[in-house]
Amino acid sequence: MENGKISPLTARNTRLFREAFDNWDLFRSILEKKIEALGVDKKVQREQQQVQDMDGGEGHNQEEFGHYEQPFYEHSLRDDVPTKIRYFLSTIPNRKFADYDDVVAGRIASIYRYNENGQKERIYLDIKNNSMGYATYMPYNKVYNTLLRLCHSARNIQEMDDMLAKLGKSDYSMYRIGKAFHRFRTLMYRRWTKDDF
Repeated sequence: MENGKISPLTARNTRLFREAFDNWDLFRSILEKKIEALGVDKKVQREQQQVQDMDGGEGHNQEEFGHYEQPFYEHSLRDDVPTKIRYFLSTIPNRKFADYDDVVAGRIASIYRYNENGQKERIYLDIKNNSMGYATYMPYNKVYNTLLRLCHSARNIQEMDDMLAKLGKSDYSMYRIGKAFHRFRTLMYRRWTKDDF
């Protein structure tokens, strides 16, 4: 509150939350899609649906059941990703670095700006915004597959760090991942050694 009045931002957020509450069924389906994009496994639901499909009809013969058989053991590299890393890869904003086409179109004045430390940095633009005006997240599967495709040849941590730094010069998602990876690597190095990194 400012001077006894509700700020415009608070009023806007209150209106948006009230709208979501009033339209909960629609909002719930949107949330379910977002949760599914985070990589939450729905294998149990799929198996329950298959059991219902097998039990529900009449006149099934043994050959039709072959369609519903599951292998004894299914494994994917995606299943081995720890939850914290999966969450991080699921929360990469859907953004891109601004280019000269954006300058020509009049969206921005320059593709660079100076940060608070006086360093030159690239400007990024949101590709898609949600109803609250924030950037949407890239799908986990897309980020995971892109990361695997671009960095599969790294033989050690140093090569991976270098690859992400190089890719991050032109791709915002790789920039975010590379920055976090470098910070994690630096902190781990400092934790186990007395030397500066």
